[in-house]
Amino acid sequence: MVLIRQILNYAVEEDMLAQLPRIPSVGTIDANPRPWLTKLEWAHLRRVSLNRIEHAPNVRVKRQRQDVHDLMIFLVDSMLRVGEVRTLKFASCRVETNADGDKMLLCEVTGKHGTRTVVALRGAAWVYERRMKQYDPTGLLFPEHSRDAFRELLIAAGLREDAFGFERNLKSLRATSISFRLLDNPEMNLQIVARNAGTSVQMIDTYYAKRLTAEMSKEALSKLPNDAFRRPSKAQADTTRKRLQGELQKSKADDR
Repeated sequence: MVLIRQILNYAVEEDMLAQLPRIPSVGTIDANPRPWLTKLEWAHLRRVSLNRIEHAPNVRVKRQRQDVHDLMIFLVDSMLRVGEVRTLKFASCRVETNADGDKMLLCEVTGKHGTRTVVALRGAAWVYERRMKQYDPTGLLFPEHSRDAFRELLIAAGLREDAFGFERNLKSLRATSISFRLLDNPEMNLQIVARNAGTSVQMIDTYYAKRLTAEMSKEALSKLPNDAFRRPSKAQADTTRKRLQGELQKSKADDR
């Protein structure tokens, strides 16, 4: 827009234009997060995926569906972009164990903002170890593209579109991953999430945290303001009932 103004100003100075035309102000675009999957939808998608693998018509289709299942687990447990996963090699990853004894996968990833170390959850570690035994350990972790196969899975699960009519695809799994990390760890520093996801704190806050604020704080929001609004226990109810009955009897005696 600045460049356009400079060109128009030059045209006016050179008498190419009689005057500077009115330039409308540029509006802002509302933040529109990529469609994601809720916890219940994600659980349903996994069940449908496993069922489709079990009932695959032949070996080729079964392997293709297993690839899709592995990929979606890996994406949701790593916060990686689809493009980053497609270029990820076995040699760039290593399995470690955290203080709680859970496996985690550390990956050296080169993305749109340079190279970073990504910490993925145990589901990604399990996928890595299983595929290490099945594929060339010097090659790519996911050598096959699964875009169309994942679309078929979404359709089979009835999850192709979200509640607002937006279509989901493989990129929706990164949004799901970031959303789950925020929901599972509402007190986590957004800077940590942003660096692991290879994006900015502003992007995390604008496209994820603001949308999830209520759900992240559901425990606090669901608490009643004070004990006066809580349902009384049976013992408290019995005590109150006896007190009221005594007051009623006393009132009747006084009326006599």
